[in-house]
Amino acid sequence: MLHQYVDDRSLDLDRAILKKIRQNPALLEIARENIRKWLANGSSGSFDPILEWQSIFEQGSFEEILSWLSREDDDAKRLRQSSPFVGILTEQERLDIFKRYEPARTRTYYSRLS
Repeated sequence: MLHQYVDDRSLDLDRAILKKIRQNPALLEIARENIRKWLANGSSGSFDPILEWQSIFEQGSFEEILSWLSREDDDAKRLRQSSPFVGILTEQERLDIFKRYEPARTRTYYSRLS
């Protein structure tokens, strides 16, 4: 239940990112730069998801890259955990989405204690 909550919230964050990139495609460069920086710094732990993102960006069209932001399959859920799209949403946009999920998180937490 808690895992589903996190997956749903992450999908909503990605959908908000998708909307912003559609309005301003230049924002996609933030994700590209994050991938380059993470690979150069070796600061992200496992390189596997980052290398997958790099491959998606190198081989995919604009639309194929963006499709990952709204996909709900297991691969998309897994890659969302290492999303290079960090920095596209403002802090306030991010917090607004988190606030929408706060009541569900609290219910999920307390139902696990029962």
